[in-house]
Amino acid sequence: MDKKINKLIDDFLLHLKLARKSEMTVRNYEFYLRRFLKFSHNPPSEKINLVMIDKYREWLSKLPEKNPQLFPKEKVMKANTKNYHLIAIRSFLKYLRRRGINVLRPEKIKLETVPKQTREFLSESEMERILEAPLETEAEEIIKYRDKAILEVLLATALRVGELASLKKGDIRQEGVWVLGKNEVKRRVVLGNQAKHWIKKYLEKRKDKTPALFVGHDRAAKKRRVKQYIPKNNLTSRSIQRIVAKYGKMAGIGKKITPQVIRNSLANQMIRQGMGKKEVAGVMGYESLVSVKRYE
Repeated sequence: MDKKINKLIDDFLLHLKLARKSEMTVRNYEFYLRRFLKFSHNPPSEKINLVMIDKYREWLSKLPEKNPQLFPKEKVMKANTKNYHLIAIRSFLKYLRRRGINVLRPEKIKLETVPKQTREFLSESEMERILEAPLETEAEEIIKYRDKAILEVLLATALRVGELASLKKGDIRQEGVWVLGKNEVKRRVVLGNQAKHWIKKYLEKRKDKTPALFVGHDRAAKKRRVKQYIPKNNLTSRSIQRIVAKYGKMAGIGKKITPQVIRNSLANQMIRQGMGKKEVAGVMGYESLVSVKRYE
């Protein structure tokens, strides 16, 4: 076993942190690189070659997706997930070469071909139907108001689902909401009157002092606590995805509705209304204007 490569990976992860990469990015890179080391039996960095990479690629091809909740129908790993693994290795090798270590050239590791995806866009009438759906349920008022607020915020701001899930009460200001996006970049996103109205109604129903903006109120969660149920954590991204999908079905929309579909639709709508690419990029949290082209 070569202990040096483990130390080099530790150095690389520290480099990512100092470069202000997000906590999730650092965690994912560590997972992908440790998985590769385990498969290849901790080789010296100079011994990593294309034969080893191709064997690893083949092994990944037979590996099922590890998150059955997110990928319930996936029998084998998707091409873009394999690419995440390969990109981590390429980034690590690039870092080593910058340090003067003679390793495999990262560009020699070819990525998998990913099938081109068509982007789903919602019409304005479909958006309106989704917004109306929470108030048509027989759920408790606090859940109706929470879900209505979630949808209003999504449809007003085009936040990423992870950004929405991590919101705290203190992030909400009269002038908008402060969001910590990718690469730890903070931006202010304007909230519409409707979103502010439903957040206020929802928070008026809350009796807890939990800082999280959106929390769980399901009966099962209440039963897990001996005394009064006190929510401690934000709803997860997955929980919000389920909520959005549920109201998409209730609204009678014949396609799977996700927070990303809502985000796509709002970006497309802004472009069609003549908003400049720089403004759209600012709302969406992109550093590059090239990212906006996908919504045209």
